[in-house]
Amino acid sequence: MIDVKNISKRYGNIVAVDDVSLQVESGSIVGLLGPNGAGKTSLIRVLTGFHHPNEGRAFVDSVDVVKDSVEARKRIGYVPESLPLYPDLSVFEYLTFIANARSLDRNTERIEEALSHCGLSEMKYRRIGDLSKGYRQRVGLAQATVHDPAVLILDEPTSGLDPLQLIDIRGYIKELGKTKTVILSTHIMQEVEALCEKALIMNQGKIVASGSMNDLRTYGGAAYQYSIEFLGTLTKDGFSRLRALPNVLEVVDHGAEKKRHKVEVRSGKDLEASIFDFTCEENLKLLGLTPHKSSVEDVFVKLTGGTNDQITDSEGS
Repeated sequence: MIDVKNISKRYGNIVAVDDVSLQVESGSIVGLLGPNGAGKTSLIRVLTGFHHPNEGRAFVDSVDVVKDSVEARKRIGYVPESLPLYPDLSVFEYLTFIANARSLDRNTERIEEALSHCGLSEMKYRRIGDLSKGYRQRVGLAQATVHDPAVLILDEPTSGLDPLQLIDIRGYIKELGKTKTVILSTHIMQEVEALCEKALIMNQGKIVASGSMNDLRTYGGAAYQYSIEFLGTLTKDGFSRLRALPNVLEVVDHGAEKKRHKVEVRSGKDLEASIFDFTCEENLKLLGLTPHKSSVEDVFVKLTGGTNDQITDSEGS
């Protein structure tokens, strides 16, 4: 598991990580989200031993990342956003170099397993420099897992993959997440919702939200949006009654045409049963009821004050 206790990291007067605490259990995949400068990369660099924190402690698989940095790194597999690959080596030569650097036993067996899991068996004698970006991503995953680490930290691991490769790598990451602790840093919201049981949202160096996907979709009053179409006449009194339903936050009237009335309703919870009862009591015929639950992306934008195109991170954040 990963256990972070009150970690802070500063660069001069800039506070990149501000008193962050978190736990990630083994057998789980957790998404790490945040806009530019949120502190994601700095937090990852502390966890992987590249930077020491100014305050606080961090443990990877119960090993202190500062006091026993070498042992902690043995337990981590890391895929950085910019992969440190050697283009003149073949895939097999590169993984052999990594295995030797880690002083692994049964090198060839472990390399073959990593190649197979990452769909690289047919590419193992190809020069890395001749591979597509998608296959280079696979090589990065292979080097991160060749030593069978307890913890995986993946920074944009599916960048550049085509749809079929994406399905394969997602499946591999899900399989790894059954027995390992996985932190997935990405700017692709669909990636988080497809792979992660939980997510952490960082902003200005702090964790501003955390929880399961369902928890985050309703975090801080995030709402369901309903598009409703009635057949009949919705009176002023009817509008008042609709607005007065429990947990209704807002009702927007789109007007009536040939007795077909359209409204938008925002609520803090499921309202399907209440809306159905309301239409019966008002002698209206319910023609359509479409719920649109808030997405993690909606909550991200709300909590960070950003826009959807800011869901990314830079190397220096």
